[in-house]
Amino acid sequence: MSSKKIMKIKPCDNLFLGTGKQFIKEESTWLSTRLIPYPSVFQGAIASLMLAKNRNKRKKYIDEDDYLSDPRNYLKIGRIYLYNDKDREVYMSAPLDLFLDEYGKCHFLNIKRIDTNIICSVEGVSHLFFNEISGDSERVDGMFIKYRNFYNSYCYTQESIVVIKPSDIVSDSYKVGIQLNENHTTKEGHLYRIDLTEFKEDDEESWSYLVEYAMDDSWWDGETNQLEKGYLKLGGENKACKFWCYDIEKLLRDYSNIYNKINENEYVKILLTTPCEFKSGNWKPEFKNIEVVAAAIGKGYDIGGFDMKLKIPKPMNKAVPEGSIYILRGSDLKGKCLGEIRKIIEEENILKEETKIRLNGFSWFEVISISELQMQEVGEG
Repeated sequence: MSSKKIMKIKPCDNLFLGTGKQFIKEESTWLSTRLIPYPSVFQGAIASLMLAKNRNKRKKYIDEDDYLSDPRNYLKIGRIYLYNDKDREVYMSAPLDLFLDEYGKCHFLNIKRIDTNIICSVEGVSHLFFNEISGDSERVDGMFIKYRNFYNSYCYTQESIVVIKPSDIVSDSYKVGIQLNENHTTKEGHLYRIDLTEFKEDDEESWSYLVEYAMDDSWWDGETNQLEKGYLKLGGENKACKFWCYDIEKLLRDYSNIYNKINENEYVKILLTTPCEFKSGNWKPEFKNIEVVAAAIGKGYDIGGFDMKLKIPKPMNKAVPEGSIYILRGSDLKGKCLGEIRKIIEEENILKEETKIRLNGFSWFEVISISELQMQEVGEG
């Protein structure tokens, strides 16, 4: 039996959350940091906490090299959010078919068929997303919207959406370091800068991560689940963070009824809510019976890590970022509810084998109907 929970994680200090770039001491290096770490970072942090709380399993796994006692076999990571204590709002990555005009108002990008006489750098799609308003504008890469705005406004193509930028959430923070020679002088070519993630805080406002997770209760060998509140370590420097565990309903409203909606045409939209690794190895998923009509995607991620057991870097994998949008078309998508369509998409076997079951928090997505207005823009041709 698995218990589904949500963990609120509040850093006690700034964090270094790596982007996948390897740190090489022999080169002058500038390492950037992520605002939200990859899901596997949270998986590792919670798994380490589970070992710290269960002495018997820790002894078997570490001292006896017992694979069956690996905490990751008992842990499933879900979606990841930001939480603002001041307004008690949950925030998620903004869908990339949105943009801001010069006044900061949010709009949807239009979808237009590619003319046959236009040379396009995006291959394999019949339509593109266009911003057709005049004046300056900005796509919402790396920005966030309210969780409730997504279900109450975005899913119904309403533009009453509030978008916040990373600069509203974190402060600029970094550290500079050098490596010294034996005579305590600076070693040439060994200067580095590391950017850090530091949430903005004042007397009223503070930010935290929210991580959905499910844990197999058999991990505790019949004892009571010991994850309630305390401290865990997160990031490249193992900084301390406070954590609290709650029932999911306490912080997240259930909007699953949206999946009962009947899709009235052959088109749907999918939104990646965590980074996704496709079996194709690139930005475009390969379906058997579904066509990818259009896509609005962000800059891909290089996801790796370090194998503590073998003491070597893990292989780098390409992932499509959260917030990316795909417009899909298929005859089987018409007349079915969104829940059934979700199952059809999952059964298409588009994900890398190791991420298909989403144990490590990658490859979560939402299915959304396309409005009549968008349908007119897409066209039936």
